[in-house]
Amino acid sequence: MDAFPKKTKSSSITVQFRVTISKIIAEGGTFRIVDLKSANGTLVNGEEYAQTALKGGDVIELGHVKLRFIPAGFNYVLTPEERSAIAEVKGGKPVRQIEPEETVHEPKVRPP
Repeated sequence: MDAFPKKTKSSSITVQFRVTISKIIAEGGTFRIVDLKSANGTLVNGEEYAQTALKGGDVIELGHVKLRFIPAGFNYVLTPEERSAIAEVKGGKPVRQIEPEETVHEPKVRPP
């Protein structure tokens, strides 16, 4: 199943599968996620919510896809398990932690 993040003019990001499952809305420096009546629900840190505020480091589950919510400027350190999983995907190449002062470019968004 492919997921495509899409940023809209309203400062929200929608993750779309074949149907839209949920959206993250930015409001004055805070973020919230809203489930759009998906079949499997939207889980944040293992708990199902119709909508809830997001904090840096929260784990969002949409079906079998897990995302870590890391807003701009949030200093998140990868866990050993995350480093291992990323290294495995990269064919065993080591994973370098990005320091907060480093420039992080916005990812390119693939249209739906």
